[in-house]
Amino acid sequence: MKYIITESRLNEFMTQYLDSWLSSKHSYDYDQFTIIENPIEQEDIGDSIVMEHDKSDGRLWFYNDFRKNLMDLFNKSSKEINYFVKEWFEHKFGVEVKYVD
Repeated sequence: MKYIITESRLNEFMTQYLDSWLSSKHSYDYDQFTIIENPIEQEDIGDSIVMEHDKSDGRLWFYNDFRKNLMDLFNKSSKEINYFVKEWFEHKFGVEVKYVD
């Protein structure tokens, strides 16, 4: 069975998914960075970071496996996912994202 979902409805699903995803993470500001990481304590803090925004240059970085999961889940290209996450992040954290890495 196939379902037809409008673009606006899909955007709502994607926003809800990202909001739910964020609720299971730990987010905080450190110097010029906004960091989202897994709440599990790890020896190497670099392993736990899944998303990071650098306010000094406007770069938003997020874990490539997370990007791939979003692409598969919502049938979107990397460029579309980058744009959507950029818009979501800007709205959620009140910052300007100049580019996604």
